[in-house]
Amino acid sequence: MCETPTLDADEIKEKFIIAYNQLLGNRKELFESCELMCEEVGDCSALNAEIDKLNEEIEEVTETVNRFVKENASTRL
Repeated sequence: MCETPTLDADEIKEKFIIAYNQLLGNRKELFESCELMCEEVGDCSALNAEIDKLNEEIEEVTETVNRFVKENASTRL
């Protein structure tokens, strides 16, 4: 004879509801934490500032290269 304890559907439903209520019992705090994490993860201001800085450097390098190309084209070798 099998001595493994069994659970019926009603017990499973009851335990699920208890666990669900424990998880969402403090729903307000849970949602506030999620919103805070989304703000932190979604904040790209530092990355955008770095992109702007790099784009400025690219423009400077491009201008310098163009100046050298122009000088080289107008100078006899």
